[in-house]
Amino acid sequence: MKIAICYWGMTRSVKQTYKSHHAHLFNILKNHGIDYDVYIHTWQTGQNMVWGEDCKVPIDYDEYKLLSPTHYSIDNQDEFLNSLDFSNYFNAELYNIHGGDTLHEWRPYLIRNHLCALESQRRVYNMVCEQHIQYDFILFIRPDVIISTDFDYNILTTDFDIILPNYDHFNGLNDKFAILQFNCASHYATRINEIIEFRQNNGRIVSEKYVKFIVEKYYHNVKFIDFIMTLTRPV
Repeated sequence: MKIAICYWGMTRSVKQTYKSHHAHLFNILKNHGIDYDVYIHTWQTGQNMVWGEDCKVPIDYDEYKLLSPTHYSIDNQDEFLNSLDFSNYFNAELYNIHGGDTLHEWRPYLIRNHLCALESQRRVYNMVCEQHIQYDFILFIRPDVIISTDFDYNILTTDFDIILPNYDHFNGLNDKFAILQFNCASHYATRINEIIEFRQNNGRIVSEKYVKFIVEKYYHNVKFIDFIMTLTRPV
């Protein structure tokens, strides 16, 4: 059994999170003879923002090494954002009228963060595919989460299309972690490709809402596990 573990997005909280990833994920796999490679895609940016606020902690672009990646890539986030027509994802008129309520537009910085996350996830998936390695599964997890429970490796011997955490679904499905059969992962991993059409046909973009849309469209055998993780700010 061989797994590609994929991290996407900013790696600026890794000093706080990496020990939990080694303890509750990497070591669990090693101790049960499961082979894995670690892939990381992240961004370099001139705007050091965390959840819409200026971050006082400088970005350490070497932090990713604490996750011991076998493959790593960093791209310019500002170039990616400048390439987007944001009106495809966000209706400024609606937001000016209603603000960030629960019926109209998600807050613009959250949409930008989400687009960067989705593009990073697409790029890390492409990194895996470019290696032409025969993986059985691909595991997506954010680098800025502290894991507090052991990964249940037994779930990998069951029949599933996608595995998601059984919490924090909000108005959709949890987007912080997923495991997929490698040969059917592309719809989840490259879901940024459908987000403009989704916005046109399904209203405002919210990360969990969009995961639910993709999962219900492409994956029928969905399983949930109690694998608990908590988002962490850099300190």
